[in-house]
Amino acid sequence: MSKNEGVEAQYSKDSGGPKVSAETWFALAIASMIISTIIGVTVATWVFSASDAISMVQRAQGFTPFGAALLAIVTFFTVAWRGVLNTRQLEHQATQLVLQGKQLDHQASQIDLQTRQFELQTRQLELQTMQVEQQTRANDASDEANIARLLQEGAKLLGDKDKEPQILGGVVTLEILVTARNKFSVPAMNLLLDFVERSHQNEKLKSPVLSARQVLARGAKSGLRASASAEFRTDDTNFEWFGIRGAGRSEYFGGVMTQKAYSNLDGEGWLNQMKISYCRLMNGGWKFFQSEINLCDFSQATAPRIIGGTISNSDFSGTVFPPNFDFDLLKDGNFYVGDNMPECGDQVLFEKFSRVEEQPQWRRHYQLRASAEFAYLY
Repeated sequence: MSKNEGVEAQYSKDSGGPKVSAETWFALAIASMIISTIIGVTVATWVFSASDAISMVQRAQGFTPFGAALLAIVTFFTVAWRGVLNTRQLEHQATQLVLQGKQLDHQASQIDLQTRQFELQTRQLELQTMQVEQQTRANDASDEANIARLLQEGAKLLGDKDKEPQILGGVVTLEILVTARNKFSVPAMNLLLDFVERSHQNEKLKSPVLSARQVLARGAKSGLRASASAEFRTDDTNFEWFGIRGAGRSEYFGGVMTQKAYSNLDGEGWLNQMKISYCRLMNGGWKFFQSEINLCDFSQATAPRIIGGTISNSDFSGTVFPPNFDFDLLKDGNFYVGDNMPECGDQVLFEKFSRVEEQPQWRRHYQLRASAEFAYLY
């Protein structure tokens, strides 16, 4: 039995005690008052009708006990009536309390039910979240497998020797990976760089090589760089190099380097045993070994690192030489314009450079002003 049921039973038991209703007590109180009033009027008439004062006092004193009794009876009936009314009010309040208790129990049950429903919904959401995560992992694994197949397919197509359409298809396939910028982007850049390294002198593959270089340049523009190094060699002393962007580190051997290719180089590396002309050379990531440097512009810059070879007919106006620069590399025809002398000792200045009043005609050569081949990409 609940607490509220016990209270209700207790009040039901107590309410069965009184046997006379409030209406009965009220009727008795009214009747007793009327009777007492009549008796009082009658007695008062009788008292005041006495023949003398002594008799009047005696009559009044004789009726006084009966009057008190009548007053007590009226008072009793009235008090009993009020008591029954108070009891009814208490019983009504008790009933209201029992009803409120039941309502509170019902509300508590509803709250408990809502709590359980919320817990069930929470568990369902957790289950759905787990299912979504599992599906996401499955999709990621599937996507990664598809991307890996693209890398394999691109590598396979690039390996088809002398089949230009297939090779172009491989370049396009790897371009998708480079553009996606995911964990397969750098391996794709490595494959493209390897293809250019193997095929750069193959006349039949000029178009695929150019496409691969463009993809590498786009990757470099977006911040990608191949993790592999590359060596580009030629036995043709008149072969004109092109610049390759996006390589981790590169070395070029032999051939001819002009500004169009040099300005397209990025990263760092060595230019070895080649003819370099009409280039704007300055200190940076590229160094020179046993090369013939002729008709180049070193003005207003710090000279790069140069080991072996020769430098001739070049502009050194305002050039800054690093402390370990080998001035024996400077041969005939090197100069500076006007009072814009290179920063070197007086003896070196006198022995290695000549002063001219105006720039020579070769400074206006179109190759010296040529922009990078892929300048439109950056």
